[in-house]
Amino acid sequence: MNSDLIEQAKAQIGKANDVEVKQQSEGFINKVFHNLKLIFPAWRQNFKTEREYLATKELWLNTLIDEKITTPEQIDRAIKGAKLSTSAFFPSIGQFIKWSEKEAPALGTAAHKLYVPQLREHTVDEYADSASKGRAKIREALGI
Repeated sequence: MNSDLIEQAKAQIGKANDVEVKQQSEGFINKVFHNLKLIFPAWRQNFKTEREYLATKELWLNTLIDEKITTPEQIDRAIKGAKLSTSAFFPSIGQFIKWSEKEAPALGTAAHKLYVPQLREHTVDEYADSASKGRAKIREALGI
C-alpha cells in the first residue's frame, strides 16, 4: 500500500514538473517570437493563419531544444544577429541557430592581438632545436 502511495506521489510530482517545464518553455518561445516580431516588420508575411503561427512556434521550440540552443547567451547572440539583419522578413530557424553560434575573433580585434604573439612564440619554440641559422631565419620572418 505504501508503494502505491509513493508511486502516486511520484506521478503527481512528474505531472507538476511537466506542467512547469511546459509553462517555462512557452514563456521562452513567446519572448523569442515577441522580439523577432519587433525586429522584422514584415513578419506577418510568413504566417497566413494563427494556426500556422502556433505550429511554427512549436517547431522552433522543439528545434532549439534539439539543437541545444537554450542558454540566455545563445539566445542573446541570435537576437543580436536578428537586429543586425537587413531583411524585413521573419528568419528561418536555421538562420536563427546560425546567429546563436559563437563567432571567431576577427583579425585586428583584441582577442586576435593576444593570440598572434602566442602563436609566434609557439612557432619559435617549436624550431628552437634547429640550427642557429634556421632560428635566425624564423625570427626574422616573424619579425621578432
